[in-house]
Amino acid sequence: DVLGIGHSNGISSILVPGAGEANFDAFEANPFETKKQKRETVVHSLLEKLQPEMITLDPEHVATVARTAQEKLAIQKGIEENANKKTVKKEKNRMRGRNKIAKRLQRKQSNVVDEARERMRQQLAEEKEKEK
Repeated sequence: DVLGIGHSNGISSILVPGAGEANFDAFEANPFETKKQKRETVVHSLLEKLQPEMITLDPEHVATVARTAQEKLAIQKGIEENANKKTVKKEKNRMRGRNKIAKRLQRKQSNVVDEARERMRQQLAEEKEKEK
């Protein structure tokens, strides 16, 4: 780097390695810090300003409105009503021939437990016991 020097005989320029480096700010902790490090220092400085009583572990407590007991009950009742509503599942489309009305009714009926089905299960269970 070239450095200009003024002296009693005039001005002269000399070569000095490292003379082109900027003056560092003495008040800055780390002049070479990255964006993440800068963000961390800002967060730490803001947290130091907070009082310990202001810091809570419940994130839902921050930025919420204090509600009355009636409002809380109304919200809870609405949640319960939504949970109790019957959800209707749409049947997915199946292969050709499997989505006909008779097949759909047969699938629905297969989940129903009736007397004839129970008798058949009992007979099968008795036959298995006899074979043993």
